Amino acid sequence: MLKGVIFCLAYQLWRRRLMGMPLTGWITSLLIVTAAINAQGYISLSPSLTPLWLALAAIIVASTVWAAREGYVTFKPGEFVLPSEPPLQPDEKVFVRASGHFEVEGKEGYFVNLAAAFQTFETREHAVLAYVAPSPLWPRHQVGMWYAFFKPEDIEQLRWGRLYFAGKTLPAIHITYRTPKAVRSLYLASDKIGRLVRIWEDVNRDKPQA
Repeated sequence: MLKGVIFCLAYQLWRRRLMGMPLTGWITSLLIVTAAINAQGYISLSPSLTPLWLALAAIIVASTVWAAREGYVTFKPGEFVLPSEPPLQPDEKVFVRASGHFEVEGKEGYFVNLAAAFQTFETREHAVLAYVAPSPLWPRHQVGMWYAFFKPEDIEQLRWGRLYFAGKTLPAIHITYRTPKAVRSLYLASDKIGRLVRIWEDVNRDKPQA
């Protein structure tokens, strides 16, 4: 899916930094500066390239804004044939891919397609523990564990569907929940639908009914 590829590229260029600035900023700045220099005749390139570079810079900016507004992923509601699975035990972890807002030590961040684990404590509070792995040009202070917590009474909506990202599609659960700051969306995806079934049944067990 082309949209998923565009969103993935936009996310990677936004998240990776060089001297503190996203790669998106470096690329668009380079295109604009090169176009301006070429228009003034300081470099011996065809003047017809100037509008092309400016158009490319505009496309990159527009694509970045578009992807950011969509959360860098596409979720399409849908239904599945669901297998029977054993209930989740307190503190048992179910491993998935997670996208959404996470926090750690007073910091907040929005991340996509992280390796993560879902678990529910004996108090019935739910948690998603996600890991940001080291990667070239990825800010070092973001590497490590990040967390999302929500209680049954915080949940506003729970939906089945498919999540599109980086040209791939996976079965997913979309959880909408309230925090003191805002309403958040959390996407949990896996190619093993049985894992999602266990999460769905656990979360749906005592969430407020409409």
